[in-house]
Amino acid sequence: MGIKQIPTKIFLKYLKSLGLVFIRKDQWNHDLYDYPEDSGNEKLQRPVAVRTNYKDIPLHHIHTNLIAIGVSKEDFEKWLKSPKKKK
Repeated sequence: MGIKQIPTKIFLKYLKSLGLVFIRKDQWNHDLYDYPEDSGNEKLQRPVAVRTNYKDIPLHHIHTNLIAIGVSKEDFEKWLKSPKKKK
């Protein structure tokens, strides 16, 4: 993967672009994201956890969350480079 860490704001934009929504906070202060019931997408095996109090998302958190969502690193990198992400 050609990226290091990315700003939390950018990663949250990516999750929202996939249709994931905030579902709750866990006991360790992570925001948990999953597909809504009526989205037509299957619920994730485990929700995506994001520590929103961090300025940047560490690379290993990006990796584990991409695996949970079922997105390749290459697709994520393409999205990062696309002008659409700024919307």
